[in-house]
Amino acid sequence: MHRTFVVILFLLMSGLVAQQFNNTLDKNAQKDYTVETVYNSIAKSPYIEELIKEVSKDSILATLKYLDDMGVKNAGSATLDAVGDWLREKLIGYGYEVEMQDVTNRGSNVIIEKKGAKYPDKKVIVGGHYDSVTSGPGVNDNGSGTATLLEIARILKDRTTDYSLILVWFTAEEVGLLGSKEYVKKIGPDMDLLVMFNIDMIGGVASKKGMPSAMTHVTCEEDRGGVSSNNAKSKKYTDTLVMVTNTYTSIKTKLDRAYGSDYLSFESKGYTITGYYEYVPGGNPYYHKPTDLLKNMDVDYATELTKGALAFAATVSRVEATPIACHRQTKSQSVFSLSKIGSSSSITLQYHLSTPGIWGVQVFDITGREVAHVLPSFKQAGSYLLPLMSTNGSRCYIVRPTLNDVSLGVEKIFKVK
Repeated sequence: MHRTFVVILFLLMSGLVAQQFNNTLDKNAQKDYTVETVYNSIAKSPYIEELIKEVSKDSILATLKYLDDMGVKNAGSATLDAVGDWLREKLIGYGYEVEMQDVTNRGSNVIIEKKGAKYPDKKVIVGGHYDSVTSGPGVNDNGSGTATLLEIARILKDRTTDYSLILVWFTAEEVGLLGSKEYVKKIGPDMDLLVMFNIDMIGGVASKKGMPSAMTHVTCEEDRGGVSSNNAKSKKYTDTLVMVTNTYTSIKTKLDRAYGSDYLSFESKGYTITGYYEYVPGGNPYYHKPTDLLKNMDVDYATELTKGALAFAATVSRVEATPIACHRQTKSQSVFSLSKIGSSSSITLQYHLSTPGIWGVQVFDITGREVAHVLPSFKQAGSYLLPLMSTNGSRCYIVRPTLNDVSLGVEKIFKVK
């Protein structure tokens, strides 16, 4: 995480220095100014649920241990070059073609791309830097992001996405965002980029022996300055990041502005951005110090946020679902029940509510795709019909109801004969 310490000696007036302030404030200290988000979570996709189960704490830990053993890996060093080569070999081992983009005397950006099956010209970029400062090994800043990107690459390798998904490990973030600036210069201003998702420093702080973890929140970052034309889209994607995180992880979310990391290179050219950054009350005491080591990180926290990052990447790139199991046990629920479901060629779900309230319903087919929903609204007790969209011959459906914006904690699974 690149930060420059500044002292503001005058009031910010008329927005004259707003962008400068946005880019230079000490990011490690600013986290006390965030507010907890109040967005509701979204209904879980069965397929995304299955996907995030593949996130491996052992895999993340192995990457972090390697980076810990490598020590300081500042831009332009032989150590950073070695880490870049190691990343390339790991990705080749996963089956990717890897591009190494040279950044003169500062190392190389490591780049892979999964071409979208339906819309290959539309792109989603997920990135984070892998260099450290000279004063510390940067196992959290940003070995944590490096490990998360590797997990996303590993898990999504053989999944099909509608949009192209690009993963980038940037060099030289700590010396002025040089790697990401070079990458943005390469792609120019005309890439059809939906969003750039930046992952920087999500390893947290290890809890004291015998004490519960203090790592309960993450900061989701949205664009509030710089090029104003992309702020609304950034808010949209950051809202999605918040809801995905609340839905698929145990970590709560706080909202803050984006600054001080590689996404700013994209933002300055008008691209839409969002990002993850850890939330440590009072700031991380190991930041940019020799003590930024694996032993001082909370690996469980990093693993949870890897699940959130994977779920977001899969959601916005529109990963193609694979069939889900149709043999789960369902729980009985007296206030919600199903009956007539029609024929396989034209399916209409009839559901019964035994109590009035704010009811919502989601229906998924065997691939985990949503095929029908009822937005939460007040309904009296009674029976209601819900036609299902085209299902491509699916015979297995999962129905998830909510009452007063709270999941009933049940899945109703039914088959069409």
